[in-house]
Amino acid sequence: MVDNCCAPGCTNKRGKKKGTSFYRIPKDAERRAKWISTIKRARSTQNKTERWDPPAVGFRLCSDHFISGRKIYNPLSPDFVPTIFNYVPSPEKRKRKMRLEVFNRRQKAKLQKMEQTKLSAKAIPPRASTDCPQDGNKDPTADQTPTTDPLMESTHEEPGNDAQPVLHDDDPVTPTCSTETCGKSVQSLEQECQALRTENMLLKEKMNRTTLNEMSLHNNDKRVNYLTGLSTYSILMTIFHIVAPFLKLKSGLTCFQQYMLTLMKLRMNLSFEFLAFYFGIDSTTVSKLFKHCISVMHCRLVPSLVLWPDREYLRTSLPYAFRNSSFEKTVAL
Repeated sequence: MVDNCCAPGCTNKRGKKKGTSFYRIPKDAERRAKWISTIKRARSTQNKTERWDPPAVGFRLCSDHFISGRKIYNPLSPDFVPTIFNYVPSPEKRKRKMRLEVFNRRQKAKLQKMEQTKLSAKAIPPRASTDCPQDGNKDPTADQTPTTDPLMESTHEEPGNDAQPVLHDDDPVTPTCSTETCGKSVQSLEQECQALRTENMLLKEKMNRTTLNEMSLHNNDKRVNYLTGLSTYSILMTIFHIVAPFLKLKSGLTCFQQYMLTLMKLRMNLSFEFLAFYFGIDSTTVSKLFKHCISVMHCRLVPSLVLWPDREYLRTSLPYAFRNSSFEKTVAL
């Protein structure tokens, strides 16, 4: 029997794609209910509201529906339950992937901290016992002779002073930090911090030059003309301010990026797949954004900016073959 993925809209089956794994629906009641809820599969095409309750065997879910590409048994992990399905929008998929990366980094940091704690515990030597061994051959009369301890004497003579602890050779001594050493360490940290700030500033400037936004196109009319067909940056921004209030912000792109996506499609006839790769979104989302932006531009620009020329002006631009009287009551499109 060939294993097919039971998720709606998924056509994966065993042997179709290399590296794809298939997992049974869990038997644990709580985890099983979470899996069934996320899969959202109807029991039949007639009754979409009826809850799907698969049998214990015969149904598999492929690894493409897990963020990491495999089944995770840690209940604290975001990948404990499959979350990648067709009904999940692309921005939400990226957010879930980021949550998994954050979780993995925290788990790695916890493991490193535990290992460091274990190594530190092993590195600390056991404290030597201070109890004096008893000698069986010792003269019992020797205990009756009072012994004088300089420390005890000074303690009895000056009750106001606390006795200072005596350090033994075996006791670990905390190394002292001199002013010169601390100063060098602080200076090194300041230099490293300044280098990181400079690198961060250079990377931001480079990103602004390569990213398609208002800053990267400012005072660059040549690039504006190549990408959009508009002559200047001021014309580009004038049209943008007219259509921007009517664009959506639910796609992961800014209004300006949606506007540029539409103009680039009109100017260079780029494919939706290329635009999806360039802007980092799904091709279906690109198609929806393009249609919506075209509708907004038609509603907002045609009444005010797109003007139909007068008949006399059109006749001045007609070819000579069409300037006779037989073409006076015709319209050329």
